[in-house]
Amino acid sequence: MRDPLTSVLLASLLAVATAHAGQVVLAWDEDLDVQPGLLYSLQIVTLQGGRPTATTRSIAPFPVEACTQWPDTAKTSDSLCGQLCLEPGDYSLRLVASRAGASSNPSNVLDLDLTSSSPCQAPPVVTTPPAPSLSGVGF
Repeated sequence: MRDPLTSVLLASLLAVATAHAGQVVLAWDEDLDVQPGLLYSLQIVTLQGGRPTATTRSIAPFPVEACTQWPDTAKTSDSLCGQLCLEPGDYSLRLVASRAGASSNPSNVLDLDLTSSSPCQAPPVVTTPPAPSLSGVGF
């Protein structure tokens, strides 16, 4: 048995299966016997204004049976999957598992190009306030 927090393997389903615009489903493997209690976070690097920007976001795995709805040729009994929304752009992702202050080594790097997806947030709808009523003003 390998050390549960040594590393995790990150993969994309169908080279990034998008359920909805901007929604990305990711799959990873972690030994089944050490999965309970693990927290997962993604180290995300993208370019903003021509400069690399790093952020970290939590990702919660779906129940194991929910992962069967996406085709995954590398799926094993240790496979997990989860979903997050990323705005259009180019990304490098690494997954880290943690528990009680201990963290795994980061996973392999997964590069994504989501330039053809839609934004995660709908653009705000600008409403024009109604014109003031002129009734009773003497016109």
